[in-house]
Amino acid sequence: MAILPAWSQAAVLKGTIFDSNLEPVKAIVSLNTTPVQTIVAQNGSFSFEVPRGTYTLLAKAGNGNATETVSIVSDGTFNLDIVLFGFEEPKLEAPSAIPSAGFENQDTGIPQETAQKPAANDGWPGAIAVIAIVALAAYFLYTRRKDGHDKSRDKTPAETAKPVIIIKAPEKQEAGLTQVQETIIAELRKSEGRATQKELRKFLPFSEAKVSIDLDLLEEKGLIKKFKKGRGNVVILTDKGK
Repeated sequence: MAILPAWSQAAVLKGTIFDSNLEPVKAIVSLNTTPVQTIVAQNGSFSFEVPRGTYTLLAKAGNGNATETVSIVSDGTFNLDIVLFGFEEPKLEAPSAIPSAGFENQDTGIPQETAQKPAANDGWPGAIAVIAIVALAAYFLYTRRKDGHDKSRDKTPAETAKPVIIIKAPEKQEAGLTQVQETIIAELRKSEGRATQKELRKFLPFSEAKVSIDLDLLEEKGLIKKFKKGRGNVVILTDKGK
């Protein structure tokens, strides 16, 4: 019989577990309510019903894990996405060779043929064949190179000298972005599409409040996505932002 806790006032805590490539990953998610709630998130998604209070959520997948502290202050639905950095899928090891059953030295009663030593001149036909193949390959390479040189000499300078046209692609610009937002996108691209909000603040000559507001606007436009990590946020460029 399964006994479920009954709370007069409860909220819903849900979210998705992602790997470092922002792909949903199968994980084990636990929440330290009374009693503890644990689920296996098959597609990375989880959902818990919890009363008001402060809890610790633990997510494990492969060799990665993350812990987040969550405070439920009112009823409603709360969303919490977690990224497991350093997560690696378990590698499948190739099966080792089947050990010998120990029949090599047993007498099976079947007469075995004794190995015959090759004659001293058995290797000559193979060596001659290898030499012949190498000689033919060298001959064909020589004739092909010679034909190529002759054809290049027959061409006139007008035929050999072709104009080279270099078309430079225009730099990518995002429509409808402010200078601050364009600077944030540029710094994220320099950082391989990922940086903490604290690191962005160091690169930008703007106030912390200004950077935070513009990050929220960029997230609404779908150009970035923010994930909570510890006391700060990790900012990642989406495919649209790249």
